[in-house]
Amino acid sequence: MKVLKPKNSALYVPGVHIPDSFEIISKNSKTLQARRPDGLMVWFELHNDDELTRITNYLRATANKETVIMAVGLVVGLRASLDYMQEHAPELAPQVSQSIEMQLQRLLK
Repeated sequence: MKVLKPKNSALYVPGVHIPDSFEIISKNSKTLQARRPDGLMVWFELHNDDELTRITNYLRATANKETVIMAVGLVVGLRASLDYMQEHAPELAPQVSQSIEMQLQRLLK
């Protein structure tokens, strides 16, 4: 597998510049796969530029392993919840969105 090194920290994904210390493993239209200096493999999302994507990409680049794993799990579940809500209970959107934002802000502390 060919490892690509960023030329400088100008390599940007929604929410964060990829640090030079990351090894870029692969890139396609949806994700950029990288290995962090601590060995954790992460997949940065490229196809969305929404708040959830920006926050999780930022955490993938900057947070400790535990926080990254918790954040990614939380966001995957939140996205499934949001899709379900939009289809079956759109009237809950304001309160669910507020709750999601509060949970994500706790991860950023």
